[in-house]
Amino acid sequence: MLDTALAASLFSALAPGTLVLLVGDPGQLPPVSHGAVLRDLMAADLPQGHLIEIWRHEGDIVRACKAIRGGEQWHPSPKMNTEAGHNLLHFETRSPWHTQQKLKTLLESVPERLDRVRDCQVLCAVNDKSPLCRKELNEFLQGFLNPDGEGDKSHSYRVGDKVICLRNQFLRLIEHDLLIKDSEFVANGDTGQVTQVGPRKIHVMFGAPERHCYVGGDTLHNDFSLAYAITVHKSQGSQWPIVIYVSDEYRGARWVASRELIYTAISRAETLAVTIGQKVTIDHDCRREVLSKRKTFLAEALRGEI
Repeated sequence: MLDTALAASLFSALAPGTLVLLVGDPGQLPPVSHGAVLRDLMAADLPQGHLIEIWRHEGDIVRACKAIRGGEQWHPSPKMNTEAGHNLLHFETRSPWHTQQKLKTLLESVPERLDRVRDCQVLCAVNDKSPLCRKELNEFLQGFLNPDGEGDKSHSYRVGDKVICLRNQFLRLIEHDLLIKDSEFVANGDTGQVTQVGPRKIHVMFGAPERHCYVGGDTLHNDFSLAYAITVHKSQGSQWPIVIYVSDEYRGARWVASRELIYTAISRAETLAVTIGQKVTIDHDCRREVLSKRKTFLAEALRGEI
């Protein structure tokens, strides 16, 4: 996820002799901005190692991820049996409406020992302009998963909603229902739960570490969103027991979807990964590799060839 500009700022700020260890996965989505720094550093034959022991998941998820990264055909499990390693399911749907209904059915079947909101994460390709975009899916899932939460007419959030921060920022802290002056850093991608709502404001409890924060004004409307569904790009670096990836036939989603996106989505799951949509579309996405199309001269420069 490290782009060229951020990498340049990082390395230019280091004192001479500083040692740097970069950890990443070149098979995941490339940076949103320009460049492919991790790929180029590896191509320049800098000292490197390859971690091969997988801790997050096992079974068919691992086999599918390996196949996708290698450009090979991947196969879902014939049926769910996590003890036997059958932990990657696919459900064929032919329209956005059928996809939403299948999504609802799957969430209704989540075992009681798991929380359908915190332990399950829906992933999609795009933020808007599609019936299966993040905004539309969140509205649908909020109505299904949190229909009776207390709300306020000045915004769409309800008590109990799962929300996500959309940019790095400092937020005011709340202690004993009182707003205090101290502020706490909340990162882009941090998720939390709404604990209280009011006119143009919400209170959000974040975890790891626990922070009870005030969100209001323009920050509420511009820098936060419901998080029942998030894009695969926002999911990088995270994991959940159950991950459901919604494939989308919308043209904008087709432009975004790729081998790296599908691999990233499936590999977020700890226990069970599910894909919904047309398998032929997902297979087509897996044949489209975007990282290789990023042309830079960083590796050549590091090898002293230019």
